[in-house]
Amino acid sequence: MMLMKKKNIGRPSTYAKVLEANMRHGYVIETKKAKFIVPTSLGMRVYDVLTSSPFAPLLSEEASRVLEESLDKIEQGDLKASDFVVSIKDEISQRLKEAGFTLNLGGP
Repeated sequence: MMLMKKKNIGRPSTYAKVLEANMRHGYVIETKKAKFIVPTSLGMRVYDVLTSSPFAPLLSEEASRVLEESLDKIEQGDLKASDFVVSIKDEISQRLKEAGFTLNLGGP
C-alpha cells in the first residue's frame, strides 16, 4: 500500500479492498515477523500472465493514473462520463482485436 500511495495509484478508499482481495485469492501473504506483504508463487504467475498479455498496457501504473485522473475530471465536470466510457470501450476493443477476439457492446 505504501508503494501505491507513493506512486499515486488508486485511492485511499480502495487500498484495503485491493489488499484484502489479493490475500483472499492467495496472491499475497503477510509475513509473520516483519509484517510485510509478499507475493505467493500463484501471485507471481498471475502477474506474469497479465503483464505479458495484450491487456498489459491497461494494467500499468500509467493506465491507473490516467483512470484516476479521468474520474477526477468527471467528478469536476471537465469530462463527460459517456466520452470516458467510449474511450475505455475503444481501448478494450482494440486489445481484444489484437488478441484475436471481438467485442460487440453496441452503442456509439
